[in-house]
Amino acid sequence: MTLLETLTEAGIPDEMSFSASEYEDRLAAVRLRMEAAGIETLLLTSAPNLCYLTGYETIMPTCYAVAVIPLEGDAVLHLPEEDIPCALSTGWIREFEYFDWAQPLDAAGQLAALLSDRGASGGRIGVETRPVETYAYGAMDAHTYLRLFEALPSAELVDATDLVPEVRLRKSPAEIEHMRRAGELSDLGTRAAIEATAEGATDNDVSVAAYSAMVGAGSELMSVDPIVLVGRRGAFSAPHATHKRTTMNSGDAMQVELSGNYLRYNAPLIRSACVGEPSKGLDRLAACSIRTVELLLENIRAGRTGDEIARAAAHGFDDADPDTVFHGGYGYAIGLAFPPTWTEAAVYISTGIDRELEPDMTLHLPIWTWIPGKFAVGFSETVRVTDDGCELLTSGLGRELVIR
Repeated sequence: MTLLETLTEAGIPDEMSFSASEYEDRLAAVRLRMEAAGIETLLLTSAPNLCYLTGYETIMPTCYAVAVIPLEGDAVLHLPEEDIPCALSTGWIREFEYFDWAQPLDAAGQLAALLSDRGASGGRIGVETRPVETYAYGAMDAHTYLRLFEALPSAELVDATDLVPEVRLRKSPAEIEHMRRAGELSDLGTRAAIEATAEGATDNDVSVAAYSAMVGAGSELMSVDPIVLVGRRGAFSAPHATHKRTTMNSGDAMQVELSGNYLRYNAPLIRSACVGEPSKGLDRLAACSIRTVELLLENIRAGRTGDEIARAAAHGFDDADPDTVFHGGYGYAIGLAFPPTWTEAAVYISTGIDRELEPDMTLHLPIWTWIPGKFAVGFSETVRVTDDGCELLTSGLGRELVIR
């Protein structure tokens, strides 16, 4: 018997993250967009999009896997044979085309044959041709694209990168609840990180405490490992580095950014602490950063553009030291994700962004600021956009520079 037959006969544990009806609703929404775009077959290669539409989860999100979604009829997953157990237990699709994981080089040819056998060789095929945003991945690899182009000369390959992400942006009640659970894990990890902040301790100690607290409370594989930076290293490395055996001394600031993961959903949180009394400059930087987060919470609501909200929040820096550095991104879409990122579609709160926010979009508000070579601080929340404001999905507690 094949592995698929053996697993089916043995009985498949049910680890689906949502009800069958939720996945049916998602598929229907995606097919409406396919029809509007004139796409007869959609090929998904992005791990978050695959998971969103099929339920399929894996710890190897860069592994070759393609979901073939026809406008009508059954979907099929094309993937390595050893990933079938994951697809069976976490997903709803039961039709697979698979290959030996040790012989993947003709997977693209196999995909072309699959499409031909299903009558899709002469139609309009949507493919994910690029990352959906800066830190994400998931575009179809160039080899597979070229192989399809050669093997299916009558097909029209068109860019459908944004098709599923646009459906994902507005969260269902079940997704929001998953994010609340993730936010609870984030809060536990953050509090543990703060407790581990002490003179003589290292940034590794802080990371261990945070990670242990979240995993011990039920977090799954995190989309991003805890980001922990201390002292002058934080002021040089902020915000995309992490622990590196750095000892904390009196007067050092510590910044931690993390998210627990619940059924692949995230709700990041940033907080800061200081070993002993902070300098006036550090205290001033923290106050400006906290005020900026508060202005965001006051101004976010459906119907407002990223530009409008960013301009309102920028007043949090009115009294900031002129040497203060801020990356300019006041918020970005967050939700379902796989390593190495927790960002979602390219929806931002920043100057020049004219897109209006919609109800049930979810955003992380990362106000991480620093004065190069001196110190850095960070504060954030994760929120759900509502018609008249926003709802915190993280606790909102401890939004202060904690003295340790």
